[in-house]
Amino acid sequence: MGKLILVGMIGIFLIIISSIVYAEFWTCFEKGEKIDFCNPKIPDRTCSSNYGCKYCMKSYNETANCYSSGNWNVCLGIPQECSDNGNPGIDEEPPELTINSPVNNNIYSRRNVLMDLESNEEADIFYKDNNEDRENWKRICQNCLEYNNSRSFEEGENNITIKARDVVGNEAFFDVFFFIDSKEPKIKKTEPRRGFFGSIFYIEFQEENPSELFVNYGNNIVGFRNAQVDIEKDCQLIKGRSGKYGCNFDVDVEDYDGQKIEYWFNITDIVRSVLSDIVRIKIDTVSPKLIVYSPKNKTGNGGYEKKVPFNITVSEDVLLEYIDNNDENPSWRRLCSNCKEYGNLKKKTKSFKEAIHEIEIRAVDDAGNSDVERIEFEVE
Repeated sequence: MGKLILVGMIGIFLIIISSIVYAEFWTCFEKGEKIDFCNPKIPDRTCSSNYGCKYCMKSYNETANCYSSGNWNVCLGIPQECSDNGNPGIDEEPPELTINSPVNNNIYSRRNVLMDLESNEEADIFYKDNNEDRENWKRICQNCLEYNNSRSFEEGENNITIKARDVVGNEAFFDVFFFIDSKEPKIKKTEPRRGFFGSIFYIEFQEENPSELFVNYGNNIVGFRNAQVDIEKDCQLIKGRSGKYGCNFDVDVEDYDGQKIEYWFNITDIVRSVLSDIVRIKIDTVSPKLIVYSPKNKTGNGGYEKKVPFNITVSEDVLLEYIDNNDENPSWRRLCSNCKEYGNLKKKTKSFKEAIHEIEIRAVDDAGNSDVERIEFEVE
């Protein structure tokens, strides 16, 4: 039984050996015929010449239908005749292209992006920008098996198609999507810059693709905190689609009232983060207290004459303003630039025309905190 198995194995081995022809020989191919090499490290070829191609071979494997390349020095010593060894086929397969870069759906921080391509056969390789209105194929390389070099692409979303065409015209197409953000965010302005302030922060920045925005604030007494700004809700484009934003938002700084703090912004796009300068300010979150002794609410008999007295007390140094809502174009006016002062009491006389007047008196401190009283009186 063992002898039968051994004889059978020897027979199979002899069949395999008999299917392989050894010794150098010349093999001729016509245009469009494909040369498959048994060694996977040797790229397959397709004859592209109108006059045909002649190659030096060492062996042909009928089972795998592939060739082993020969020694040219040996081939040059034998007749330059085409052997019947081999069975080349027509190349009807498009090139197989490996795209190592750009990586599909990747984000790049530079406009120059590496194009790293490998083909399983010699091919002309092109690409076109699908964001352009016209079809404009740009050559990457000619008769190449690989390409490794940088190309410049547009800022933002890129949608390209890469085409590989072998020597007989078989073509393959590959779509690649990637994003470029090469510009770091630019912080143009932050507020407040000095003095007292309440709880409203402001920032202007330039960025086409803002991702996150934080304000960091605090001191060593209470500690440091950060608050995320809702870009979609709290920020508005200043100049259309230029990417310039202005953001107003409220932050809870009540714990720091009366203390100095420092703050800075941290803005992040889809690639990188940028910090603003550190600003030091004093916090004032308490609104001034406003008491209006005169004018008083009174209409009808017993109204005021043309000159109306203002007697007001406030709890701190403030800007005193008033607005007459009965004016044709109501606007805030300074009440006290030279008021007579008696401690916290401020006195001023203002002239009004004969009519019923609905006015508002407002006290605004340096931090923007305010207190308002509304009064209605008649000038007879």
